[in-house]
Amino acid sequence: MEYKIVIVNRGKFISVPCKAVEGNLNKTQGDYYKVLLYILSAETDDISTQEIIDQTGVTSDTADNAVLYWQNVGIISICGQKNSKRADSLIGLSPYSEPAMQESPAKYSSKEIAQIVNSNSSVKLLFDQLELTLGRELRFSERCGYINLYEYYGFEVQSIILLVEYCVSIEKSALRYVETVAKSLFEDGKTDYRDIEKEVRRMAKRHSFESRIKKLLGIGSNLSSKQSKTVQSWYEKKYDESLIEAAYDRTLDNTGKLSFPYMNKILENWENEGVKSVGDIERLDMPNKKSKTTRETSYDIEDYEKFSINFLSDNKE
Repeated sequence: MEYKIVIVNRGKFISVPCKAVEGNLNKTQGDYYKVLLYILSAETDDISTQEIIDQTGVTSDTADNAVLYWQNVGIISICGQKNSKRADSLIGLSPYSEPAMQESPAKYSSKEIAQIVNSNSSVKLLFDQLELTLGRELRFSERCGYINLYEYYGFEVQSIILLVEYCVSIEKSALRYVETVAKSLFEDGKTDYRDIEKEVRRMAKRHSFESRIKKLLGIGSNLSSKQSKTVQSWYEKKYDESLIEAAYDRTLDNTGKLSFPYMNKILENWENEGVKSVGDIERLDMPNKKSKTTRETSYDIEDYEKFSINFLSDNKE
């Protein structure tokens, strides 16, 4: 059927961010939208779980999970909580204040995982969000791995979701890769959501830089570990991409092939000479060109003089 909708009573209105619809409408449960509409229509920033339940009719778990969900989407932000008995589920914090106290990550049975999901709404939300992000159901090994990141390593639910979203964006969504990134952050003492968010932005920029360099160099496959470290060093040193392209052109001119060590040496030499732009390269090369031109001109004049002497001698004879 087709409808022509007319709004009869144009009374009080609320504004719903497009972000709540784009990419979410077909995969977000309706109760979460109930909670969002109530939050957007509220006349105060102080909202309790009980108020959400009273106004929307959803369960306590759904109310708290919905608040966390819309925070993860980026529509709302939880600035603080008062007298909350469910702080861990509302903001996704692990119940372990010192996650490294356990001797090693725990191993779970299917029954234990089911019990954890049923008793901990944060873990349930974590699994639901990860399945949406991955576009499939989580495997048993993945459930164990993500619970360990949450319980043993102490990563917040939002942090794990953010890490997985980043890994999916660079097409490396395997649990082993996510764990490698997460454990590296853990060893650096970065488990707080703000630290993770900052680190993910940095990694995303670095990956984007590497992708552009690969395109510039005409590389379609993955870089080797050594090549990737070289490109990362260029990113850390903030080399201008035009300089990298100039180094690439010079490498081809001098060697006839792509060579990361050769390119890196050129860039390091330019850095030592204070080169910041292609214009600096031209100014740096100018004395060499003049010197070369002088040598070539001198050689030509000398040849001409020898030719003239010989020519005159021959004519005299």
